[in-house]
Amino acid sequence: MKRWVILGLTLLMLFPVEAASQRRKAVVETTTPAVRPVLSQQDRQVFDYFLQQAINLKYQERYAEAFELFQHCTLIDSLDPQPWYELSSFYRGLNQVEQAMETMEKAH
Repeated sequence: MKRWVILGLTLLMLFPVEAASQRRKAVVETTTPAVRPVLSQQDRQVFDYFLQQAINLKYQERYAEAFELFQHCTLIDSLDPQPWYELSSFYRGLNQVEQAMETMEKAH
């Protein structure tokens, strides 16, 4: 009798672990990583150029021009986080919290 109780308790302890691992496995199988399109070398150079120009303009306190170039960078490569982060800092400075949050989410 004691054996059956121990066996039953052991099976009860093992079953939830197995069920949980199957659920995790199902979740892992259904989620696929985001595939980032690869920019051509020329597009990457253009992106890097505009991004660097935007950063330089920001440090020169030419904010309107920098803002426009950061926006242009997002059109070239919408998955690169750097211009989105920079845009969110502009929106925070303008006290546009919702817009800042949206652009920060795009940065991640």
